[in-house]
Amino acid sequence: MEKLEKSINYKFADKNLLVKALTHRSFARDINLSNEKLELLGDAVIELATLEYLFKNYPSFAEGKLSKIKAASVSTEALSSIAYNLRLYKYLKVGKGEAKRKVALNPSVLENTLEALMGAVYLDGGWEKAKEVTLNLLKERMDEIVKKDTITDHKTTLQEITRKRFGTLPCYRLEREKGKEHQKIFYIGVYINEKLYGTGEGKTKREAEKKAAEEALRKLKDV
Repeated sequence: MEKLEKSINYKFADKNLLVKALTHRSFARDINLSNEKLELLGDAVIELATLEYLFKNYPSFAEGKLSKIKAASVSTEALSSIAYNLRLYKYLKVGKGEAKRKVALNPSVLENTLEALMGAVYLDGGWEKAKEVTLNLLKERMDEIVKKDTITDHKTTLQEITRKRFGTLPCYRLEREKGKEHQKIFYIGVYINEKLYGTGEGKTKREAEKKAAEEALRKLKDV
């Protein structure tokens, strides 16, 4: 635990929060002892910290561009990569079956664990500390995205197009899912005015939504 604290440059006053952040629901006897609620909180912490940073440091950027940079910065790929580099898979407590299947290395599980960790930092140290830890992990990536200016966010692009062309926003629906818990494949459909424009599948809902949006954009170009 001390190694992890050094990695994120934050020392917990309440070690129980850190333990909880690193407890998967497959290991916890009670769902309230798992990291699921902290994950929800941490997701909000990361979103706000990144948006505040972008808002203050890139004031000339339009809302659409800020949204794209934020989306790329907090994507499953980005957050799971950070979690992997922090070796969170080494610290995460999972059930025996999940350990055999190496669930801790699943990108969505890595992402969720990082979010739970940030939620724990917030409860332990408050907003300023949580923001500091979050930006220490994400700031370099955000600045690199801005520098390269190579942002491809199909969901944001689709939203902008449908708003202008149809006067509405796309609606994403979970059509079905298959597979065991933590190894599921999600199938998402994206609808515009109740008409299906694209479908996508992925290991996370976010991934499936992005693929559905990409397909919808291709169809709209042909219309």
